[in-house]
Amino acid sequence: MQIANPIYDTFFKYMIENISSAKYIIQTVLGQKLIKLEPIPQEKTLLIGGKINTLRFDYAAIIKQENGVYKKVLIELQKGKDKIDIGRFRRYLAKSYKEENQIENEAQYLPVIAIHFLGFNLNNPCPSIQAKINLANFSTGEIIEDCDDDLINQLMHESYFIQINRIKSNAQDNISKRFQIFNQELIDNNALKLSNGNKGYNNGILDFPDDLITEENRQIIMELSKVLLNEDAIETFIEERSLEAVIKKDADKV
Repeated sequence: MQIANPIYDTFFKYMIENISSAKYIIQTVLGQKLIKLEPIPQEKTLLIGGKINTLRFDYAAIIKQENGVYKKVLIELQKGKDKIDIGRFRRYLAKSYKEENQIENEAQYLPVIAIHFLGFNLNNPCPSIQAKINLANFSTGEIIEDCDDDLINQLMHESYFIQINRIKSNAQDNISKRFQIFNQELIDNNALKLSNGNKGYNNGILDFPDDLITEENRQIIMELSKVLLNEDAIETFIEERSLEAVIKKDADKV
C-alpha cells in the first residue's frame, strides 16, 4: 500500500492531527494506554537566513494516563541539529513550562514529556533513546526508587529521541517495529511522481507492506494513505521540498 512519508513536515502534520494517530504515536513511545488526549496544535513561522519564510509545526497535547495523572506531551519532527534548531525547541520548552493548563477547572503546571523524531543520526546507533528522570541520594549516590513528588516532576522532564534513519525493515526492537511507517527503506522509487516527473519528490511515498498492517496501526496507515489524495497537502509538500532545496543550496555555499 502506498502511504505518505511522514518524515516530511506536511505529512507528519496531517498524520499527527488525527486523534487516533496521535494516540498511536504517544502510546508507542510511552508504552502505556491513554485514557484521554486533548491536542494543542502549535504553528509558527520562522525566518531562515533573514529571507526565507517557512512554516514550522510543533504538536502539543494534554494526556491522561491510566493512573489518572495528567501530563503535557510535546512532539516535534526535527530535521537538523544546528544552533537555530536547538534554540527554537529550547524556547518552545520554556514557553510550555511557564504555561498553566486547565485540568478539571483548575489551573495547573503539568509535567512535560518531549518526543523528538530526528531526521538525522545521533552518535549512538540505537533507534530509540529514552532520557528519564532518575533520582539519587546526593550523598551516597543510591538510586531513589519511589519519590513521586509534584515539585520535582514539574521542574524536570523526560525526553524520547526516535532516530528515523535507523529504523530498518529487519528491526527486532518493539519501537522500530511499531514505527515502520517511518522506515525510509520503504521509499517507493517506482511510484508516480508527485511533481512533473521530478525524481526528488518521489521520496514522499512509501510502499508499506500489507502484511505489516495490524488492527493497532490500521488507522494511522489509512490516514497516511488518504493524504496522497489531498491536493492541498501535496501542493504544500512540493513547496516544502522546494524550500528544503533552497536552504540546502544556501548552506552548501557557506
